Amino acid sequence: MTPIRLKISAPKPDGIPEPNIGIGGMFQRFTWLNGASNYAFVYILRAGDTNSYKVGFARDVEQRILTLQTGSADKLVVVKDYWLPDVGLAIRAEKAAHRRFEPWRLHGEWFRLTNDIAIIGVSLEIRETIKQPAIDGAAWREYSNEVHRQVRELNEPLDHRKMQMASGWI
Repeated sequence: MTPIRLKISAPKPDGIPEPNIGIGGMFQRFTWLNGASNYAFVYILRAGDTNSYKVGFARDVEQRILTLQTGSADKLVVVKDYWLPDVGLAIRAEKAAHRRFEPWRLHGEWFRLTNDIAIIGVSLEIRETIKQPAIDGAAWREYSNEVHRQVRELNEPLDHRKMQMASGWI
């Protein structure tokens, strides 16, 4: 597979692996290096204007909110989410945050907190779990979306000359 260099305008957050893009057969293949295709997010949700916060993990935070929203009378709002390179690390960080917030547990994964305490507590647990700073989920999505957009542009329409030029073949 011949590597292709993309010109990404979105800043790449520290700790995110470089995209691995190359020509393989009739189309572009795109993967994250270092096992990052197994990524997940640890998120903090707030129920409406209350001090009720949920700390959880998901591969797709937006889909998770839709699922949770059907059982909630309050509008659920994402306070913050963090990208982690591995689902197992996300689970460990989520459980560590639950232990940190145990004195303020309302029920299940819901806690009586403030925005600042929730954000600081979760980011500290992520840092302690993965031994590096937490990566902002919004920054990761911006960078990832830009990479995916450029890969789609290389694929649509499938222009072999364009792909050959991008890969340095011609």
